[in-house]
Amino acid sequence: KMHDDQTLLLRTVPSNVSSYKPVIVGEKNPWKGKLIRGVLTPSFTATDNTMILDVLKEFLPNGFNITEWQVTNDGMVCRIVDTRGKTKIKEGSKVGAMYTGMVISNSEVGKGSVSIEIFVYRLICTNGMVIPRKVAGFKRRHLGEARDEFEEQLQETLAQLPEISEEIGDGTERLRKARWNEESALLRIDTALSNRDHGKPIVSLSDGGKKEATKAVMAIMQTEAKKTDNRLTRWGFLNAFTSLAQRLPTDRRTAIETWAGGMLFGSRN
Repeated sequence: KMHDDQTLLLRTVPSNVSSYKPVIVGEKNPWKGKLIRGVLTPSFTATDNTMILDVLKEFLPNGFNITEWQVTNDGMVCRIVDTRGKTKIKEGSKVGAMYTGMVISNSEVGKGSVSIEIFVYRLICTNGMVIPRKVAGFKRRHLGEARDEFEEQLQETLAQLPEISEEIGDGTERLRKARWNEESALLRIDTALSNRDHGKPIVSLSDGGKKEATKAVMAIMQTEAKKTDNRLTRWGFLNAFTSLAQRLPTDRRTAIETWAGGMLFGSRN
């Protein structure tokens, strides 16, 4: 009724799989039993999750595995890790490993752009960091030839992974050299936990609020400190947040890991 002069794309979902309040499109077929999850204008290029998965099946080399995914009425996030190669990093007297991969996001209802971000995965404790898009990655609005561009950007991102891997070791070493005393560490923890995006979700994990969250972050930092002559470091600080974030939903965890990845690659400056 509001847009009788143009064609609109209605995204629907069967009512029996939707947590949305019923917004019935119509009482007769083909709409019977379906709910609206998005109303989009003709300028919107439909980029379906199934299209993205088809491209991944076609172009991902052997050894790339989807380790996690989340699909809702609003969006999709999946993580793909290259399990073939790894970057060796110093873990005190031992040698650890970091694996690279990609975080691919999409919204079929226009709530977010299609994006590919490079991910650094610390498999030893299943946490990691997302590399800033200014370093590597791809983001586009739902306009134009979606499949062709996504294929091209996926292949370009795959080509970037070896170069990114070479930078990871240097970045972690720089973060370990940024050593703090306990007073400085507590101040930085307090500031980080006050942030809406990467701090307050961590606080929400504990009934004890910010005080308990601070203890949890400090405990992980002290564990990491055993690998660096018992000195608290920025590396331990970031890993504390990304470790605790594993208990959060994928989208919130990704926000924290993106913040941590920004600090990892920002340490080059």
